[in-house]
Amino acid sequence: MCDSALATLPSSHRSQITDLHFTSSQNHNCILTCSTDGTLTQTDFRSSQFLSLKVPKNQPLSACASHHNTILAGSVSGSIYIFDQRHQRPLHILDDFHTDEITQILVHPLHVERFLTASLDNLVCMFDSNQPIQNNAKNDSPYEGWNIWTMNTESDVRRCGFFGAESEYVYTLSTTESLSLFSLHSGECVSKFGDVRIGLAAQAQRSIDYAVDCCFIDGRLFLVSGNNNGLLAVSHINQSDMQIVALMDTLDKFDYYHVHERDVNIKTTVENVNVQSEEPQNPSIDAASSSTPIFSFNSFQPAHHSAIRDVIWTMNSTLITAGEDGKICVWKK
Repeated sequence: MCDSALATLPSSHRSQITDLHFTSSQNHNCILTCSTDGTLTQTDFRSSQFLSLKVPKNQPLSACASHHNTILAGSVSGSIYIFDQRHQRPLHILDDFHTDEITQILVHPLHVERFLTASLDNLVCMFDSNQPIQNNAKNDSPYEGWNIWTMNTESDVRRCGFFGAESEYVYTLSTTESLSLFSLHSGECVSKFGDVRIGLAAQAQRSIDYAVDCCFIDGRLFLVSGNNNGLLAVSHINQSDMQIVALMDTLDKFDYYHVHERDVNIKTTVENVNVQSEEPQNPSIDAASSSTPIFSFNSFQPAHHSAIRDVIWTMNSTLITAGEDGKICVWKK
């Protein structure tokens, strides 16, 4: 347990910080934060130098993202701000696409000119900043050409992310714990699961109170969920269903078991769906001959006894969870 912070970084924020990211997946020396006071701060760990940007009228910010010199921010009113970090004023303001708080902004990992926004207005929007800006006399937004597609998920979106071998799919998690999967290319819904808590609780034979987030690892999409007593469940998501593959009762004594591919009814995988066809294909997987564990987790020490609120899955198959009990726990695959 740490008794004190390793460092306190300088910041221009004077109010609640609402989002925090490394500036890129390759650069873990800089972080980007945004705040309800309308400011963005990019801080370098090595030099403690920071860059501060401010949106017009100090609009409270709720989400941020960046790539190279480009910084993006979303506000609680639904506006999207795009900065070049070499300039103090936003280069672009997109305020015609969302009508409520933006919960996430994500830059596509392979096509950095594209970015995804999710909001409490039920909408998920995909943009391409390489498309021309349309200056016309109509009332249409000049950035209408940037908007590749807009999907109404029919529920407030609180989490979203890319997955697939080339990040060609999008998942969304709603405030009602429903999960949906979309094609990045068309915006069409591939699968819609509804409230995931119901089916997962039946499998676990224990309460599942919330979904935390999804992770794409080893070519598979997984959902991390839990309950208010610290139970942690990891489920493999197929196109048509999901199966719990690891279940940890993270009190002083927790369950630890192996789940083999032959024990799981895997009939379809979203990553193998042919997005070019009109009807999603359902390729079967012959898992009967495999005895390789999909998952087996061990904890360094007794873990959570309260709700788990965030999760990070690292490239070396380490799962890191953060809970309302103030603990950060590390799980090794």
